Amino acid sequence: MNLFPIFYIYLFFTPIYCFPPSLPTPSWKELRLKWIRKKIDVVDDGIYHLIQKRLELSKNLQGLKPQIRDPIREVVIVSRLQKKRKLDSNFVKNVWILFFQQSYLVQQTSNDKKDHFGL
Repeated sequence: MNLFPIFYIYLFFTPIYCFPPSLPTPSWKELRLKWIRKKIDVVDDGIYHLIQKRLELSKNLQGLKPQIRDPIREVVIVSRLQKKRKLDSNFVKNVWILFFQQSYLVQQTSNDKKDHFGL
């Protein structure tokens, strides 16, 4: 049996004064703030997982190139992303420099482990 129509009728005919007056009523501003923060949290989680995926892929590069750092590739990547012009170019450069540094660290750490274990 579908109880929704009965519940709807109950709510319709229940006087507003039957509800406890002590319930805080959040303002629209507070609700909007919570909603936007929740959306930011979802985006942050997505960014986190994409960075993790990038670092996993960078581990796969070891042994495929003569040296860990490739400055020409760095310039090409940063230039390509700066041409999109949706973000400040200095911000893009600074963020990707951090990505490159962490990628090189991951590759170096993986190389050290291989050398240490004789693989």
